[in-house]
Amino acid sequence: MSKNKIKLLLFLIFCFSSLTCSEGKDQTTTSNTSEPAPGKSTLKSNKTISCKEHEDTVVGVGAIINGNIGRARDEAMRDAYRRALEKFLGVHVQSESVMEMFVLIKDIIRTKTHGFVKSWDNVSEAETDTLYCVEIRPEVESRDITPDDLDAIRLMIELMNNPRIYVSINEFVNDEPSKTNIAAHTIESVLGGSGNNILYHVVDSIENADIAISGESRITSSSLPDPYKESGLVSCYSTLGVYAKILDIDRKFTLPDESLTEVHVPQKCNQVTRSCAERLAPKLTTKLLLQLEPTIRIVVHKLDSDSYSTFAGKIRNMRNVKKVSPRRYKDQTGVYDVLTSGTLEDLIVRLLALREPKLKLITASSSQIELEIQKHKPPSISYSGLVINARGFDIIPSVKIDIISRNGDIILHNIHPVYRTISKKTGLKSPVEQFIKDIGPNPLVIDAVKTSGSNIIIKSKDASKAIIQAAKSGLVVLIE
Repeated sequence: MSKNKIKLLLFLIFCFSSLTCSEGKDQTTTSNTSEPAPGKSTLKSNKTISCKEHEDTVVGVGAIINGNIGRARDEAMRDAYRRALEKFLGVHVQSESVMEMFVLIKDIIRTKTHGFVKSWDNVSEAETDTLYCVEIRPEVESRDITPDDLDAIRLMIELMNNPRIYVSINEFVNDEPSKTNIAAHTIESVLGGSGNNILYHVVDSIENADIAISGESRITSSSLPDPYKESGLVSCYSTLGVYAKILDIDRKFTLPDESLTEVHVPQKCNQVTRSCAERLAPKLTTKLLLQLEPTIRIVVHKLDSDSYSTFAGKIRNMRNVKKVSPRRYKDQTGVYDVLTSGTLEDLIVRLLALREPKLKLITASSSQIELEIQKHKPPSISYSGLVINARGFDIIPSVKIDIISRNGDIILHNIHPVYRTISKKTGLKSPVEQFIKDIGPNPLVIDAVKTSGSNIIIKSKDASKAIIQAAKSGLVVLIE
């Protein structure tokens, strides 16, 4: 191949490479500056949020505040529920507050709203730095809800943050106390659900509960009449009565007793109790929803026991707060349930605006605010020396002495004091003024409470780190 042909070939390769690079560069630029795809809204963040509503779906959106994704997701789910009612049933919800969500759910249960969301499929979820969105495909029913619509009730309970229940039922068999707890366990299994189908959260302590369910179960067995007397079977009559108390608002209600008679062998009479509980528990699921209010739990850490009641008063005086229920205090942590007609954000703002105590926000969800008290640290003071006022006490002069607290703790050991005597006739307000040149302008002055030979006894409250710092910084002047 001639040199001219080689040069021509190299030239063509160079041109082709340049053209390819140029095209690639143009494609990259176009990609970076192109408009967002349909269904996407680009925010200031580099992330994009992709939740596009389709004909059979709705989209709910929640704001991410202080990085709290869990709360934003809860808000998005409630927003999706509202949009589903509006889009498919024409039910208009004016407010987006948690309070209005509770009112809406109660209207559905009371059949004031003709229709409900029976269930839904979660199609997609996405987030940016500031927003969280969910796309759901709802199944709606344009009829009144019944206790048999368990999936719909479960969904509403989830939107109400799955309240916590504590169940305690006293059981008697032929007037003798029984410890089988069949009624309580049956009610817990129905109300608590299982796996991913949780209704209410079952807790083992009333201190941690939102709802306390109490009651009494009684079984009476009696012999069967002839000709069945020899069969070994008995007639088992069971009654079960319960009442519930919404703890954070101190509201009680009672359900009608359930009663049932079945024939069993004597050892199986407790099966009747289980049957009664299974019949009564579903009635509780909707009845409880009607009694609940959207309370917000406030948890405050590093709270002094003396301030537990005082802090409840501070919350009670806040705008829109309707009721405050102090729940418990343990290990410097106070817990309160607050019923408010305002928003969660409004309550957080008012809590953080308190001058005393000064609070720091740890976390916030749709139903709980967790705070920590910021302790005021006194400004550090650098002392120029230490003055111990021991006038009026008998002191045996010594080259080295100890400073001891009333509790017997040695605060300073083998220090070298400088003895000074002040005449009682000087009339000075402070004996320190005579020794400014020796100890500097900012000494720590402590009064002795008594002496022990050459050693000095001081109050326990004065036995702090400051006295050690002052002694290291300058002279220790002992005033006789």
